[in-house]
Amino acid sequence: MSEEILIEGNIENIVYSNPENGYSVVDLNVEGKLVTSVGIMPSICVGEKVRLMGTWVNHPSFGRQFKADKCERTLPKTAGDMLRYLSGGAVKGIGPSTARKIVERFGDQTFDVLENHPEELAQIKGISRDKAMDMSEKFKSQFAVREIIIALERFNMNSSECLSAYKAYGNHAVERISENPYILCSDKVGLRFERADEIAMSFPVQVKGLFRQRAGIIHILKHNLRNGHTCLPRAKITLPALIAKPKIDSTLSFCNFKLLYKVIIYAIFNSHLKVARKHFSFLDLFYALFFRANVCTASIFLACKV
Repeated sequence: MSEEILIEGNIENIVYSNPENGYSVVDLNVEGKLVTSVGIMPSICVGEKVRLMGTWVNHPSFGRQFKADKCERTLPKTAGDMLRYLSGGAVKGIGPSTARKIVERFGDQTFDVLENHPEELAQIKGISRDKAMDMSEKFKSQFAVREIIIALERFNMNSSECLSAYKAYGNHAVERISENPYILCSDKVGLRFERADEIAMSFPVQVKGLFRQRAGIIHILKHNLRNGHTCLPRAKITLPALIAKPKIDSTLSFCNFKLLYKVIIYAIFNSHLKVARKHFSFLDLFYALFFRANVCTASIFLACKV
């Protein structure tokens, strides 16, 4: 297996980009040399500076490429990078000609003017006040998405995970994951429990054990469901939950039986679990099986009557 390496440079050209899954093919300027890079790089734009972690591969048709497994980006800071960024169509309504006029007027302050002082754009010939306000709104909308993804990358999440989290939780993704990284195990995002654990361990502050317990119980049920077990006895739920984890709030550790049962009760009242004869099951699965059993019983009864 090839060792992962780090390359850094500016996006010079976007050959292909899929807005649905973030898969992109870009030309990256690395110390004056163009490098073709492929991978999950959502909402990537010309002029951005990126750090890519990955490996070199040989494509049968396109030759040597850098396959990026992780993409970290920084927003353009110099006038030249801002000009390339705006000229590349990153902000709808700003083309190469308008971009040049704006950057020539405001230089390194271009992004600050677009975001916070759009009325100053109207000083440029050909830009009305209404158009300036429209540019600013589109710029802020575009940057909101990008800043969220950049913030998520700081949680040790790869680009694909960042995109999935943003699609699931929108503008509140950073806030919600900061509070509870185990929401990444939900069906909306679909990360493995072990992966959410890795992300939680990378946090500089403690994560509430309550969140891990709750996600752990659901994980145990899902794992056994894949093995054909539609319900589990109570011991099968509680015993795996005795494993503590470093950097999780010790007052809410998995070893706290009292809290563990509170978590189970919470899940029951929030319609996640069903308990019947000291066995646990997902509520929707329980009723699906219950309905099917009743249908089968009714069918047998009717057949016997005939």
